[in-house]
Amino acid sequence: MNSIDEHDFVVMIISDSYLKSRACMYEVLETMKNVYDISGRVSYAKYWVQEEKKLQKLIESIDSPLNQIKPIKE
Repeated sequence: MNSIDEHDFVVMIISDSYLKSRACMYEVLETMKNVYDISGRVSYAKYWVQEEKKLQKLIESIDSPLNQIKPIKE
């Protein structure tokens, strides 16, 4: 696990028992540290801001305010 940053990709199979294992959670956290450095987090944050703006425009284009409720909640 300490050499994760030397690899090109990681494949993880996640299950309930995996997430309840202390050793497995260590693996997840180490993977997350290597995948989500500051530039990666900023890049993903910008992506989701743009997606939110697109969805807001789509929802605003619905004529009936009643029909906007469910998409807004989601």
